[in-house]
Amino acid sequence: MASGIPFQYLPLEKTSDIRLLQISLSPDSKRLCGKFTHVSLDVIPPIRVPYAAISYHWGSADMCDQIRFDEGHYLGLNSSAGKILRSFAAHLDFEFEPCFLWIDALCINQNYNMEKGSQVRQIGRIYSSARQVLAWIGDESTDSDLAMDFVVILHDLMIYFGTPSFSDVISVPGCEHRSPGWKALDALLQRPWFSRTWIIQEVVLGTHVVRLCGQKAMNWSALGFVANVIIGLDLEKLLFFRRDGSFPDEKVSSVTLEYALFQGLDFKATNPRDKVYALFGISTDIEAMGIDVNYNATVKEVYTDATIRILNQGTSLSLLNSAGIGKYRNDEHISINHDLPSWVPDSNLLSIPASSEDYKMPEASKAKKSLININSTNPDRISMKIQGRSVSRVTAIYPSRPTTVYKNNVGEFQVELKQRRDWIIETMNYASRLEPYPSGIPWRQVYSRTLVNNKLPLPFRGMPVEPPYWEHLDVLLEVLENIIGANAQEVSEIEKAGGVIEGFDEEIVEKTRKFASGVAFRGRMFEMDNGYLGMGQEGMEVGDEVCLFYGGETPYIVRRLTECQSKATNQTSGHEYVLVGDCYVDGWMDGEAMGIGEEKEFVLV
Repeated sequence: MASGIPFQYLPLEKTSDIRLLQISLSPDSKRLCGKFTHVSLDVIPPIRVPYAAISYHWGSADMCDQIRFDEGHYLGLNSSAGKILRSFAAHLDFEFEPCFLWIDALCINQNYNMEKGSQVRQIGRIYSSARQVLAWIGDESTDSDLAMDFVVILHDLMIYFGTPSFSDVISVPGCEHRSPGWKALDALLQRPWFSRTWIIQEVVLGTHVVRLCGQKAMNWSALGFVANVIIGLDLEKLLFFRRDGSFPDEKVSSVTLEYALFQGLDFKATNPRDKVYALFGISTDIEAMGIDVNYNATVKEVYTDATIRILNQGTSLSLLNSAGIGKYRNDEHISINHDLPSWVPDSNLLSIPASSEDYKMPEASKAKKSLININSTNPDRISMKIQGRSVSRVTAIYPSRPTTVYKNNVGEFQVELKQRRDWIIETMNYASRLEPYPSGIPWRQVYSRTLVNNKLPLPFRGMPVEPPYWEHLDVLLEVLENIIGANAQEVSEIEKAGGVIEGFDEEIVEKTRKFASGVAFRGRMFEMDNGYLGMGQEGMEVGDEVCLFYGGETPYIVRRLTECQSKATNQTSGHEYVLVGDCYVDGWMDGEAMGIGEEKEFVLV
């Protein structure tokens, strides 16, 4: 495909300079033509050339298109960038017409890591200085217009009701629980653009964000408002349809990199370094920590450096809750391995921290200030010394929960639910031998709380405080029994007719859903030598130590290296450990274990 002379970028003179692109189509509309202009972000007013910044999903790296410059020079384009630019060039007379565009694939010299790193540090300013951000969701599909129109309907509906209830929303014609609008909206939100790490700062920092799907446009604030209310009302369950058709904007002024990492845990990046770098634009503590963008560094170096700098601030150990060798034992959760220290989380595998803004925060040893010392003299073996308490050891590990497999019909779904029911009963029988429990709480309550990590939901927008999720165990078991014993053919016919199955009113279904979502959150139950019950990681082993790290929100599981393993690492003082992962222990989460066990220093590698 390539013909002509590859385009040679002129260097940017200052770190505050950026390239803007003007585009057009050749007279026969076959060739995409472009011209670069260099501008500075430091001029007053901030930017004299109005431009639109493009937010899009990169997609395949294969160069299947090109853009032409003067004298026959060209740059290759992948499919996504080519489609976007051709669409904009063909519709330059529509109402969102920009004079100039900024698109990272072309406006940054992707082959020059020095410039790439410098420009990435400016991404926040680039998006905040743009006249508007054009978020290209993708090509038009059969139901994309329906989805975007449905968002407008929901937005108007929620503005009308103020704080609508679940019943308010689904009672409106066109918004019923089987409305095709929900399915279309789910399909739209499943598009790759919504999973990009970069969109976090692109949307947060953009002054005027417009979503584009094909040639249909919508202001981002409408979708943002709708999504916020949907999640608050637990309407998001309407977005997840089974194959048979049934269904089981505020601007941020101060955000730490640690917080941003957790907010971006479900997002993806083509370059794993961008799981960190893509958040620099919204993180307000980057300068204070002295982190720089360096695409010449290995992924291991990027993740380790970010972890060290965050932990050295001494304000939180939450990153340790996403680290540990035990979290990566389940093949379904492994994406890549960067040979990281056990205490450094893989940013591609971050998990939700123990301290979620939706639930009461545990304080297992948070009352005591963290004491850490990181030794990075040997880059191949960076260790962290941390003070804490060794409290107990793992003596028994309960069976793993059944694997969840997507089912196509009611009969197969019943078989899977029977496996889950049997697993709950089996593990309940194991837990019953812990009576009397050390904390004095009845074993059944301990089991139920452990199953959902004792989630205590906080009030939302002035709504009444919900009861603890663990209280719904009996409701879950009753629902499981009803579904398992139901006639599969009758259930299918009722669902197809849009009816409600007897015994499954809105309240029961909601309680079951919340408890079940909590059950699916963690790994395996385990017992300790002092009679406590916990929920830990799949990769833990009998004999692992259960400890507290001073300043931590939760207990942690660690594994002591053998003498031979320590000698291989040239460790001369203390015993080395690997972090297996964080855990929940019923009766420890509010500091009760701070007086148990012995104080010691752990050397994590």
